Amino acid sequence: MYFLYLWKAVIISLSLSLTCTPSLVFSSNQTIKEDSLFIVTPAWKTFTEEDGTGFYFELMKMLYEPIGIKIDYQITPWARSVAMISLKQADALVGSYLEQADLFHYPQQAIWRDISSVVFKPSIFKWKGIDSLQNKNIGWIRGYGYDAYFDVPMNVTKLIDNKQAWKLLELNRIDFYIESLTDLKLYMQENTINSNEYEIENVLSKDMYVRFAKTAQGKKFADIFDQRIVELKQNGQLKELYLKWGYSDNYTAFIH
Repeated sequence: MYFLYLWKAVIISLSLSLTCTPSLVFSSNQTIKEDSLFIVTPAWKTFTEEDGTGFYFELMKMLYEPIGIKIDYQITPWARSVAMISLKQADALVGSYLEQADLFHYPQQAIWRDISSVVFKPSIFKWKGIDSLQNKNIGWIRGYGYDAYFDVPMNVTKLIDNKQAWKLLELNRIDFYIESLTDLKLYMQENTINSNEYEIENVLSKDMYVRFAKTAQGKKFADIFDQRIVELKQNGQLKELYLKWGYSDNYTAFIH
């Protein structure tokens, strides 16, 4: 009997070690039981709506739920979301540049190709490239790190949201506002802003990633992301998702 129990213990030990091996492949026909992925993110129109809908949320569900990982989320401002990931209070932050790679886990595969743009009043300022921002009053959302990408001195105002940004721009309290081109266009459409009064110039194009916490769980989720998104590309589901949300042009840029 002693040898029987010993043999069972060896089998259990081997089973556990195989389960934890980093070479484990997660495909849609395998299930990880009793697991969940906690996402923190601002509420971005058509991407991360407060009701849990949106492009990013749907993509994350397509990636993880077929293998038994439940998606939970909390809508928080960007700066707070970044802090929660840094403090390991959440698993993932969607829509992040590939920054501080030593402090977080990032998958190799991107989630989006983002274009950031500057909006301003052409009646006051003439665009002459990035140098036009020099020593001007620039606004962007608190927690965004655009200053790391523009090598010109600027007087930066950290803003709460798009509503505050456009109000300050309207009142000439800021000279330029930098934001994702997608967000700028959506805000202008939904708030019937007269496009003749403003000019938009693209200033930055970068891939966006899911930022995972620097934990064993975060590393696992990043590995699964890379494996599963390749499946979605190959079976056509990823392209269908881009088309569904009206981002066919972005899909072409995404698969560069």
